[in-house]
Amino acid sequence: MGYASQLGTFSVTIKKKFISLSIPIMIISVLSGLCSIIIFGYFNSDAGGGEGPPPATPIPGDSPGSAALNALFYVGIAFIGAFAIFLIFKYGKIKLLKAFFAVAVAITSFFFVFLLIYSAPYFFLDIFLPGGVFQVSTDWVIFSIALVIGLAYAAFTVISMVYTLTAEPISQMMAMLFAVLAGTFLATFLPMLASVFVMIGLSIYDIISVFKGPIKKIAEVSDERENEKYQKNLSTTAPVSETEESEITVPVEDISETPEPNIDTALADVEYEYADYIELGLGDLAFFGMLFSFALIRLGFFSAIGAFIGVVVGAFGTIKLLEKVQMMPGLPLSIGLGLILAFGVWGIFALAGYSGWGFINPDWLSLAV
Repeated sequence: MGYASQLGTFSVTIKKKFISLSIPIMIISVLSGLCSIIIFGYFNSDAGGGEGPPPATPIPGDSPGSAALNALFYVGIAFIGAFAIFLIFKYGKIKLLKAFFAVAVAITSFFFVFLLIYSAPYFFLDIFLPGGVFQVSTDWVIFSIALVIGLAYAAFTVISMVYTLTAEPISQMMAMLFAVLAGTFLATFLPMLASVFVMIGLSIYDIISVFKGPIKKIAEVSDERENEKYQKNLSTTAPVSETEESEITVPVEDISETPEPNIDTALADVEYEYADYIELGLGDLAFFGMLFSFALIRLGFFSAIGAFIGVVVGAFGTIKLLEKVQMMPGLPLSIGLGLILAFGVWGIFALAGYSGWGFINPDWLSLAV
């Protein structure tokens, strides 16, 4: 609840209980998984080209080498973006930073929703009528609907998330939906090995950023400004005229018993008020959804269940560790356990020779699927 909250709603407040934590992660995972199935299915249908989603990577291919380089590319973008945000935040350019966030959120929200709405009819057509096609006029209707809904959704997301002009539950709901869409598209448009390398790479970056990098610096600046704001409020008193001042009588014993204002005590009281709650950033939630979606469309349903269990257990473990330190990176433990369980379940089925429902056996060294 610090100074950085002026930038908008980019986190979700959750109670520090296992069930309370599991529910929003489950909602984000399920929604992200469903959206991934729709878009992934569309690009694998005749209407979508039948060759799978185009890879959103600067280096073609999905060999271990190219996947590692693509992961470095995304980690580099994350570092540069976070460092730029820190500099703007440090020099107090809040309006500039909010405008930057508004443009970024608007563009990504529009693209995500437009593609999802446009893909859905073709996905379900391919399921219920394989090989069927829409008429040209119907295609234009679908395009128009997707365009209008995408623009409206983008505008409402900016109003809710960045400028917080809606009620608090709505702003947090829109933030969760933004994380859903972000996780969906990362899982869908990154090739298999690149997805794994990106999740691992950004988890490592999360550790560095929280303990040594931009996130730590932003938190320090936020705390410093909160302290300055509190001290300024303490020092601000109403002016007293000379006639009023001469009539004021204060007993000596009252002065001796009046405690001196203590900013640390006041801030501790505020922290105690929120001691039962935790704020999960949108980046953490987006990658939770990405991991579940990746496991679902690349490894199968059973692996996705394993990934979900790993994410929830890891998130709860992170909260327990947070009770001992001031800040903890949200990704490493959850993503690590999620990947281990997802691949563990997949490996068990693969070794057992299982090839039934809910299992996918990908070619790991092929080009982007």
